[in-house]
Amino acid sequence: MLRNPLLNKSSRAQSIFNRAVKHYQKQEFDDTIAELNHVLASYPRHTSALLIRGASYQQRGDVERALTNYNELLDIFPQDADAHMMRAQAHVQTGNLDGAIADASAVIAADPKSCNAYMLRGMAYARKKDYENALADNTQAVDKAGKKPLNLSTAVGNRGVTRRKSGDYFGSITDLTEAISYAQKIKYDEARYMRLSQSYGSRADAYIKEKQYDKALADLDDAMKNALRIRNLDIQHLLIASICGTRSETYTGKGEFDKALTYCAE
Repeated sequence: MLRNPLLNKSSRAQSIFNRAVKHYQKQEFDDTIAELNHVLASYPRHTSALLIRGASYQQRGDVERALTNYNELLDIFPQDADAHMMRAQAHVQTGNLDGAIADASAVIAADPKSCNAYMLRGMAYARKKDYENALADNTQAVDKAGKKPLNLSTAVGNRGVTRRKSGDYFGSITDLTEAISYAQKIKYDEARYMRLSQSYGSRADAYIKEKQYDKALADLDDAMKNALRIRNLDIQHLLIASICGTRSETYTGKGEFDKALTYCAE
């Protein structure tokens, strides 16, 4: 993330910038922004400062201010792939899917091997219900994911979700089964639990479409087991709410309406 600095290494501004980076790495986003405000007051064209301040605003949920920083940066340095990638993510958050596709395409033009850019553009196409282009990008992401289990699980899982949305339930189940196998190899516990919970939950959705309700319930049990292991409570609660909603849908499909209502209440 840090490149193209305009500061003298011995300057006071450089010292402040270095402190901001440390705050960012500790996820102290308010402190990061405060420090970078000082840097940018003297060096308004410092691209790294603009990028990190934008990312800090984005982490705080202030997407519009994040976009302002990315726009300023790209006015200075239009070829900045990091800024295009971050702005693409912000566009997805605001629902500007065409903007997301344009920015992700700029990243791909600069780096045709960018797995993350293909994943992001595929997500934007899927939300536009352009499943043909979404699947093409999902497959490119899988091909460029390398050997890292997290990248493979995410890329294959995304393709599985797209296939379910496009009506290819068998292909979806196949992809999500593969995504689960990759997720089990992720070394970092938090990432492993999150990917497993998401993948089991998504495969349950596909099983519901196939009316294989018992298999869906078994997957939802596994999704819940992994969700409860996640330490980030915001993510945990979002996953649990989704799992409960899918379980309610499953029991409705089975005609067990009392159980469906129980999970709706949760």
